[in-house]
Amino acid sequence: MKSLKIDFLGTEYIVKTDADEDYVRRLSTYLEDKVRSSGKLPPNLRVPLPIFLASLRIADELFSVKREFEEFKRSAEEKTRRLVDLVDRALEEPRDSGNRSYESPEDSSDEPGPGTFEEWS
Repeated sequence: MKSLKIDFLGTEYIVKTDADEDYVRRLSTYLEDKVRSSGKLPPNLRVPLPIFLASLRIADELFSVKREFEEFKRSAEEKTRRLVDLVDRALEEPRDSGNRSYESPEDSSDEPGPGTFEEWS
């Protein structure tokens, strides 16, 4: 585990993590942007370390879910494209006109044919 110095809202925090440093900084920047966009901040605001760490974890979960969703979406889009291609190809194949003639049992000869059974003597 490595220790990273992260500046968050003007306060420096030491974070121990196995995560990539750039990734942790992106999480911190994302959180800081959300806090700043929420309204005017009091001067000398200091977020307690456990709240900052919990916020980083929640942001990490959000980023992970977004990443998984994007992967799922790409996979679903690819599968949809393949299904559409299969349907398109199936619709383009020449079809049998459906004019098949079937012989009724009354019209058949006395010779056994495929699928008929004769009594053996």
